[in-house]
Amino acid sequence: MFAEFAKTGAARSFALERIGRVYEPIYRQREEFIEEAFADVRQRGRELLIPEPRLRDAQGEEGDAISALDDRLESILPAGLAAEDKAALH
Repeated sequence: MFAEFAKTGAARSFALERIGRVYEPIYRQREEFIEEAFADVRQRGRELLIPEPRLRDAQGEEGDAISALDDRLESILPAGLAAEDKAALH
């Protein structure tokens, strides 16, 4: 869920599936500025988009961290330790 505050100050929320593209600039919501905002998005839409975070990118970073920790643990464990004993210590 994504939450925002309405003009009244009351919190509103809606499902993330309902959110389309998200643009970096913050446009004024007053009537006289709406056409200007739409024209800007029509002209420069792709360059204004905020890149969508991807789950696989986050998992890749996590995998690198886990791999580094595993390597460090291996380096401090005794050399002749059996695989089952190593697994029990992890």
